[in-house]
Amino acid sequence: MVRARTFREDLFFRLNVFPIVLPPLRERPGDVPKLVEHVLRRQGAPPDKLTPAALRALEGYAFPGNVRELEHTIERALILAGADDVTPAHLSFAASGPNAELSWVPRIPPEGLSLEALEKELILQALERAAGNKSAAARLLGLTRRTLYSRMEKHGLRGSGEADDGDADGD
Repeated sequence: MVRARTFREDLFFRLNVFPIVLPPLRERPGDVPKLVEHVLRRQGAPPDKLTPAALRALEGYAFPGNVRELEHTIERALILAGADDVTPAHLSFAASGPNAELSWVPRIPPEGLSLEALEKELILQALERAAGNKSAAARLLGLTRRTLYSRMEKHGLRGSGEADDGDADGD
């Protein structure tokens, strides 16, 4: 910038007394846990507020905005999580970009798994988290309420006579 005359040469030499070269955060993933701990402490959050999966997601992210982006990501996640632990779903970069790694997706064990059982379990968890409110549970799963009702019926989680449009579930 000095050569291009977009930065004052005298100011550059005043500031350039002892240059400090600090690699970007993407080249120092081992620093992330300590930085996370520091940000949590500054925000008044307990050190175990992040789940191990969330910490792994932070360590695997490139952070083009360096430490400031890490700090803002954690602050945003704390707000989104509220009283709950911070999970990868609360991290702003978790669903961004075409190549975003979904670290929250379970690994298929060597013996395999039942997709039907997994879907049923996720529906039950969403209903539990939403305190039985089917509209809220559908939002948690990224479904419409009608689709949730259909999948609940498929898994025997509701009677076929249960109304789709009724307000009996607190919606």
